[in-house]
Amino acid sequence: MSSSPLDVLFLWHLHQPYYGAGEAGDFELPWVRLHAVKSYFDMAWLMERHPQMRATFNFSGSLLRQLQEWVEGGRRDRWWRWSLTPPEDLDDETRQALVHHFFSLDHTHGVASLPRYAELLARRTEHGEEACAQTWGEEEFGDLQMLFNLAWCGFAATRDYEAIRRWRAQGRGFSLNDRQELLELHLTIMARVLPLYRRLWEREQIEVSITPMYHPIMPLLIDTDSARRATPERPTPERLQAPDDARWHIDRALELGEHIFGRRATGLWPAEGSVSPEALALFEEANLSWVATDEAILANSLEFERDRDLWRSWRLTELGPAIFFRDHGLSDRIGFDYARRPAAEAADDLVSSLEGIARAASCPHPVVAIILDGENPWEHYPDDGRPFLEALYTRLVAHPVLRPTTPSTHLQEGGQPGTLETLHSGSWILGNYQIWIGHPETNLAWTLLAQARDFLRRRPAPVDEAEQRAASAAHQSLMMAQGSDWFWWYGDDFSSEQDALFDDLFRALLRRVWEVFGERPPDALRRPIHTGKHGDAEAVHRLPQHFISPRIDGRRGGFFDWEGAGRYLPKSGYGSMFETTRYLDQLLYGCDAQHLYLRLDPGPDLTPAHRLELGLSNTAHLHRIHLHAGASPGNAASAEPPAILVNHAYAQCWELATDRAALQAAGESEIELQVKVLEGERLLRTLPVDGPLRLHLPAEDPGNTDWLV
Repeated sequence: MSSSPLDVLFLWHLHQPYYGAGEAGDFELPWVRLHAVKSYFDMAWLMERHPQMRATFNFSGSLLRQLQEWVEGGRRDRWWRWSLTPPEDLDDETRQALVHHFFSLDHTHGVASLPRYAELLARRTEHGEEACAQTWGEEEFGDLQMLFNLAWCGFAATRDYEAIRRWRAQGRGFSLNDRQELLELHLTIMARVLPLYRRLWEREQIEVSITPMYHPIMPLLIDTDSARRATPERPTPERLQAPDDARWHIDRALELGEHIFGRRATGLWPAEGSVSPEALALFEEANLSWVATDEAILANSLEFERDRDLWRSWRLTELGPAIFFRDHGLSDRIGFDYARRPAAEAADDLVSSLEGIARAASCPHPVVAIILDGENPWEHYPDDGRPFLEALYTRLVAHPVLRPTTPSTHLQEGGQPGTLETLHSGSWILGNYQIWIGHPETNLAWTLLAQARDFLRRRPAPVDEAEQRAASAAHQSLMMAQGSDWFWWYGDDFSSEQDALFDDLFRALLRRVWEVFGERPPDALRRPIHTGKHGDAEAVHRLPQHFISPRIDGRRGGFFDWEGAGRYLPKSGYGSMFETTRYLDQLLYGCDAQHLYLRLDPGPDLTPAHRLELGLSNTAHLHRIHLHAGASPGNAASAEPPAILVNHAYAQCWELATDRAALQAAGESEIELQVKVLEGERLLRTLPVDGPLRLHLPAEDPGNTDWLV
């Protein structure tokens, strides 16, 4: 048992993809600006008010460049223009865009904090977007333009600027002058962001680390065939090997960071925590002292024992960078759980967990790495996370054993990395690269990227200044197109209302490689790669196809038992965030005329200390089934009332047969299904995170009728 203090590393990752189709003109999306006036400013502002707290802030090169171009280059985004258009001058297309897009933030905490804004949202919900776009007048649109941009101002801006407090109190009836003044204030806040982080770094309160320039998946850019190591069964595109491009992304991000912050970063979070031995060699070549990735990589790199192996750093080579491995359970609690709990209770829970690690860690000078998105979680917290973060920071800086610090300080003060014989190739998501390669859409994107790169490499060397400018512009577009974000939205894993726009931007960047030379791009770049998924809900659900009557034996074999069943794959409720904690791998469901059948496959993070509670409800009744991970097979399930559970078994998974009549679901009926994950009486997760599954149970075998409403 370790008696030494536990070093606690917080790494907050700040990133936005490059939202321009070139190096001039408006950005297509507003997220750099809006996150700057909320989370980017909030996080640094709060650190300044807790001078004993220590943390690391990681910036992607693409985010740094866009912040620069906003503040120093005068670039704006399309939604900025929409916000400043007088309501009487709005055309039909822009009216529809405003009604659709200008409620894009958390409704519970963002919209609801402004009564007039909540009123407009309620009217949109009641009457529909099209009707509101047609019937709203100048007052509604003027207020919507103002309130959207006002709601995105975070707690730091609200406390620093009296005008924001005045506008929130005013509530409605805003003028064009108000909107102009608010957006100018956005620029003022944006101009404070990077200098504030620089000051915090200069006084050694924070460390700044970097993600390679346009956020590429480094191992895949070095060699797309590296994907086969973790997922050999998935197809890969024609091989692309571009290690020189990978070097460019590292070097350019480090140079830009040094220009902005006045010193060169020595640490790096690779995009999506993606690593491979070849990527580590490039990080060593860049003289980095540390990098970070996820514990799934460590677990696949040695005979993993958590208490022995996770609470320390490692090296792959004697002179290579130290590697810190993210505790994905603690990180996911901040990203997905604590927003729903009182701030003090959530902070106490995290501190208690860290105290447990300090007692359990079996290595000298232990360290725990908590690494997550530093921008997207907070809008789901009350007051943008300020109560939770202040409660957490206050407890940590006063704690006798827990010591907030940074990776570089940990290494300088005696942290001794272990040595790995091998390093698994993968990312922080599922320990592989399947989000970005292996699907027909992602593979096509890699093929088109490789074609653009080959075209540029075959070009003769520039002979004059004009050709040099064209070659530079083409190269810049190619580098931007190598970002991971375009690939994130292809395939079946994730979806958003901006899928088509991301597809357009990716292909526009590649077309530009040809167009700057006056040449015609391939026709394939004019056709969408994205095939039009039906949204995130359907991307993670497969609908039942027909009646089923499976054997109930608790084993995952027997394909034909569950053939035709519906399937739900638990995913994060936030489209650009991914939750690595997996309590449940999948839920299969189906029925025949008498029974509703359920199969739950436990995930790797479900332990004997956990239990599951299934809620099955209709308009009049709520029934519960309790599943116990640590119980003997015969006691693995119980029900309220007992009559609903006809049969059950547990070995590799839970399989349940329930009585439709007892569920009040005989005949044609509808039932809602939700799963709670608990530890004792503490709720850890509710699945699905965005509301229950609504199942339509047919009276007769439906063949191919949709079950999920």
